Amino acid sequence: MWGGGIKPKGSYNKSNTRENTITITSVGSFGYIHFHTKTCWAAQNLQILKSKDDSFNVLYFYFYLKQGHIPNFTQKLIKKIKITFPPLETQNEIATFLNKTLKQIEEKTNLLNSLMKDLLNKTDEQKQYLFNKLLF
Repeated sequence: MWGGGIKPKGSYNKSNTRENTITITSVGSFGYIHFHTKTCWAAQNLQILKSKDDSFNVLYFYFYLKQGHIPNFTQKLIKKIKITFPPLETQNEIATFLNKTLKQIEEKTNLLNSLMKDLLNKTDEQKQYLFNKLLF
């Protein structure tokens, strides 16, 4: 269950979205935009964006939205937005490239975090070893 923050608020066994849906916080800052690969329950303070047909790539549109900032993103404002999309094939290429790059960044970030944790553990072990050497 998503309510407008960065992380889900909890779990719920029903959904009001479909796969590959964009949700946007409609109250407060426009900063929280999420792309949901699985169905989920979106609370009232979220706008659910979905395509009526397959004329554009939803993941491409997600990356497009992530590049800007609009305060108080309302349904009325959404309906007024006019966007010219490149050909669908180009959208697919861009979305695939950006998604692949994002996954690589996440993998490298996870690796760095793991290495930092290991390094801190080794440092603690070394401190403990030296401390024990000084005492005995």
